[in-house]
Amino acid sequence: MLNETLAALVAREGTMCPIEGNPDLYGLGIRVGIYIQMLAVQISALLSMVLRQDDYIGEGVVIFILAVGSVLLKLIVHHEIAAVEAAPMIALLIAQVGVCRSVSRMGIVLNVIFAVEFCGLSALFVWFWWHGMDVLGRSPCPDDKVFFFVKVSLWGWFRTMNKVFTIITAIVAGVMAIMYIMGYTMLSLKFLIYCFHRIRGRTTEPLVVNNTSQESPNFDEEDWGLNIERAFEITLNIGVIVFVEMTLKWNNIKNIHSIREPGQFMPLMIALAQLFAVIYQGVSRFAHLAAVEDEPSVEGAHETECIHENKTKLLRRRKNYEETVQDDIELGDSSH
Repeated sequence: MLNETLAALVAREGTMCPIEGNPDLYGLGIRVGIYIQMLAVQISALLSMVLRQDDYIGEGVVIFILAVGSVLLKLIVHHEIAAVEAAPMIALLIAQVGVCRSVSRMGIVLNVIFAVEFCGLSALFVWFWWHGMDVLGRSPCPDDKVFFFVKVSLWGWFRTMNKVFTIITAIVAGVMAIMYIMGYTMLSLKFLIYCFHRIRGRTTEPLVVNNTSQESPNFDEEDWGLNIERAFEITLNIGVIVFVEMTLKWNNIKNIHSIREPGQFMPLMIALAQLFAVIYQGVSRFAHLAAVEDEPSVEGAHETECIHENKTKLLRRRKNYEETVQDDIELGDSSH
């Protein structure tokens, strides 16, 4: 009788163990789209360093994080997702926030969105490992497995290790939150003072927000520290991708490996378009620089000045010289 009961329990667990995945959150198209965006960010950063072009890919990354993060938050609030499903997506979104660059160049609205995303995901990360896992619960499988160089249990020492990481995350997020609040408070006060003076008629000039971070960096003074940071980011991104894919595989999560549905196809196409746009911009910039180097140098021109501007200056000087000569000739004729 006992053997029959154990056999029935094992059979029931075997049929329930494959988790019905949520393709709207971590389907194949969405996952690959995030991976492609990570690659596009790294390529854009490399091109901005080598070719000195604008790094604008961060805007699309911020919006993509907002969309995926909203779906994840909705599922967590309604308890429609297990802890083993939420863990890889939280790690993936945090890694994607970390690769955002040139945030200060994206405008005030996107800056506010990025600040909310960074602080919100950090708070979600802390809540999940301390309390959220117990709220969301275990999957139907006997144990939830995750990747950390080897197959380990989500509920064992791996959770304890992430609790330690949450303390560091909480400190960093707290400091960043204070900086964001102080910065936007000062900006709001400046805007209110400007509006007050504008209403009183004391000023008619537009409001100018100084942003020193928009200045072009000195690429000639770049040291090994920046290269190590890039290498660390790439290594971390690869580790997060492996963590996500192996966790989904080991826990038998199904219905998340197809891109036939529009909800999977569209994010993938958007990410591919961003990657192609970054590559096209880099190729165009390289072709432009090559064409400028092939143009004949103008005599007397400074090395850092634009050749077309120098040609315009020379034509203007030549015109002034001809007018001066013509005036001298007319004066000579009048004197005779």
